[in-house]
Amino acid sequence: MAGSVAIKIDKAQLKAVENMLSDVKNGSKKAMTKAINTTLSKTKTRIKKDLGKKLSLPAKRINQDLYVNKANYSDMSGSVQAIGKPVSLFEFGTTQTKKGAKARVYKANKKDLIPSSFHATMRSGHKGVFRRALRGGGKRVHRLPIEELTGPRIEDVLAKDEVLEPIESDASDMLAQELDKQAAEVLRRHKL
Repeated sequence: MAGSVAIKIDKAQLKAVENMLSDVKNGSKKAMTKAINTTLSKTKTRIKKDLGKKLSLPAKRINQDLYVNKANYSDMSGSVQAIGKPVSLFEFGTTQTKKGAKARVYKANKKDLIPSSFHATMRSGHKGVFRRALRGGGKRVHRLPIEELTGPRIEDVLAKDEVLEPIESDASDMLAQELDKQAAEVLRRHKL
C-alpha cells in the first residue's frame, strides 16, 4: 500500500523468543505486542522528522496524516500509514507578491513564483492559494471559477524509495532490539 511502512521480523529470533517464554502464559504475545507497538511509535516519530526535513511543512501538519494501527493479542501486526488529501499550498508558507504567490514545497528548492495566483480566505474560513480557471482558448477567466493549488500528499512523499527504504530498514533493526528487550522484561517480571 502506498504510504505504509512494512517491518520485517527475523523468524529465527521469533522462534527463540517463543521458546524462551514458553513457561509464561501469553509471554511471547506480551513481548511481541509491546515490541511491535513501541517500534511503531518510534517509527512514526522518525517519519515525522524525516518528512519535516524534506518538506516545508510544520510537524503538526505532517502528523495529521499519519496513523498507527497497533498490534494486539488477536492480531500480531501493526502499521504506520499516511492517509490524506493533497496539502494546500498555503500550508507550505507561501508569500503573496504583485505577480503571484511564491511557494517552496521542498526545503531543498527555492521559492518558485506561481504567476497569477493569489491568497484568499473562503467564507468557511479556509485559507488557500488560488488561481483563476482556464477558458476554452487557454486564457484565464475574469472572475469565477477559481481553483485551489495544492502540493503533494504526505503519503506520496513517504512512498518514494529514498524516503521509505531507510525508514523500513531502521524499523526492522529497532524491532529486533525491542523484541529482545521486551522478552527480557517479561522474564524479569515473572522471575524466570
